[in-house]
Amino acid sequence: MTLPIIEDPIYGQVKIETSPWVNPFVFTDRTAELVGGISYSEGGRLVTPGSSQVDVGRLTATFKNLATIPDIGSVVRISFNSFGGYAFTGYVQDVGQQIVFDQSVSYTTPVTLTTLYCNDWVGYVSQFQAVGAGGNATPGGGLLDESAYYYFNRVQALNQIQDSTNNTKIIETLVEVNERLFGDTDLVGSLTEHLDLIAQTQPTFYWFGGHTIPTNITTGRDSLIYANLKSQVASTGKTFTDVAGSAGQLHYTEIDFQNSTANVANNIVLNNRSRFHIEAQEVTRIGGFNEENYVVVNNTNVVGIGRDETQEVTDATSVTAYGVRRAEINTNVSYYWSTAIFNLIVNPSAEYSDDGYSAGANSRVRRRVPAQDANPFDAYVGDWAMRVRQSTANTQAQLNFSGGESDGIPVVSGTTYYAKVYAARGTVSRTDMRAQVEIRWFDDNETLLSSTTGSNVTLTNANQWYLLTASAAAPANAVRATIRITYSRSGGGNISVGDRLWADAFMFAKTNSTYIDGDTAGSSAYLYGWTGGVGASPSYRVDNLVDDAALEFLAEYATTEMRVTRIRWNAQEDLTATPALVVGKSISLIYDGITTTYRIIGIDGNISPDRYMIDYYLTKD
Repeated sequence: MTLPIIEDPIYGQVKIETSPWVNPFVFTDRTAELVGGISYSEGGRLVTPGSSQVDVGRLTATFKNLATIPDIGSVVRISFNSFGGYAFTGYVQDVGQQIVFDQSVSYTTPVTLTTLYCNDWVGYVSQFQAVGAGGNATPGGGLLDESAYYYFNRVQALNQIQDSTNNTKIIETLVEVNERLFGDTDLVGSLTEHLDLIAQTQPTFYWFGGHTIPTNITTGRDSLIYANLKSQVASTGKTFTDVAGSAGQLHYTEIDFQNSTANVANNIVLNNRSRFHIEAQEVTRIGGFNEENYVVVNNTNVVGIGRDETQEVTDATSVTAYGVRRAEINTNVSYYWSTAIFNLIVNPSAEYSDDGYSAGANSRVRRRVPAQDANPFDAYVGDWAMRVRQSTANTQAQLNFSGGESDGIPVVSGTTYYAKVYAARGTVSRTDMRAQVEIRWFDDNETLLSSTTGSNVTLTNANQWYLLTASAAAPANAVRATIRITYSRSGGGNISVGDRLWADAFMFAKTNSTYIDGDTAGSSAYLYGWTGGVGASPSYRVDNLVDDAALEFLAEYATTEMRVTRIRWNAQEDLTATPALVVGKSISLIYDGITTTYRIIGIDGNISPDRYMIDYYLTKD
């Protein structure tokens, strides 16, 4: 026969204390003046994917005829008389008073009821704001300015926003594991909103309020919040069972199960925003066209592009099983600059203008649509291309591209560059036409230093595109380059007046890659964009890390199962276990002979003069 829990007067074992928010803390036991008990909550609940799983913890307690009234901001804690640890820690948010006349005293003697409305440290930290946030090195705190770092670097930055001296770590990172790369954010929000952004970007990350009492009101405010990974959850060492009286185990009095499609997300839409850091010296057009060339990070303007990217993934099997369950999640994944490929040609396919293009002495260069030619064919990219029309019979026709600046494309001497362009001859042209691309190198005086000329490529078939290439290291003292295409006949004859020659898809890059521009459609592998004005700035390609994040969320939320969501426990079964059973740690739970590990994500506690009941809200990682 199992023994029942013997409930003793709880106020002799549990106490509520307050202290003014001054150094040093001096706590006053308020338990004797309690009226109606204490109720408190911490953590959060199992929510829809992408929503915050952490709420501000609350504590409410009413007292009778307090000799001194705690000030707003005072520290509050629920502690124990015979052993250490806390059931709740936080601060007084509001104080309310009510005057009543009770016959138990005297109709002429007022009774003053004082109610303390308290928040936990989640509420405290939510008062601090961050105008954008970047990443800082741990443990030293040096700024990481490349917009590519890990979650613990963001936590370090959030700490230093509040204490630039790096002496206070309000948020403690329990482990440091290199996982998802984060980029600088310009989110203006509280520290808790920034922590939620980390959790929304990396689903293996979670955070929670700690049961901590600061050692002082400045540099002693360490570890008010904890950050951790789901793979690194610490155990409480406690086991809950459905068999009362089991030796060494705790017995829950209620248990809730749920198998709900509300927990399913099989159509994930990530709205990602972060600063794209541009390391390349050759990129001199950043922002413009009503787009700033900076992002506000740590309340400072930092050069870069604030890029927004929407990524959508769907699990068809899950949709068949549960119907469409859509979740939109705001994320902060890095656009990792070190994987970037830049096309330094600012107007590479002439889709928006003919800026930068000019002709040689014997021809006219104009922007035209090949599909509208008398003998139509498709442009290599988009609709437009550059057309060279011979105006004077000559052995050559030339098309020049001046580059991103008025004096050419910025280059760094000693760096190898690859020039690529596609050329074609129209139906009205000579059958022995050929073309070659030339890189022309200039110094700071705008003096031509040398040229690098690629091989002639025969334009065998009319209305067909052929690739021209050239590459070389920029010579010493080179600061600019221009591109020239020269058309000639292999037989040496003149190019006839009216002959039509074409060029499209210009590429000048430090990598020997295929053509890209900012309008190239993104894929699961790559993202593309412009560093500034559309069609008037260099283009880039970066690895699509946003898609990786979307797939991770899909794997996390595409299915559901019957799982425990809440248990209720009478704390007087083993009051000493209470301080260990905190949000963020795991328990073992036995039901029907099966043991499963769950993480505590929320707590509701109710303390009356003779009873202490706690609800634990659980999730299975």
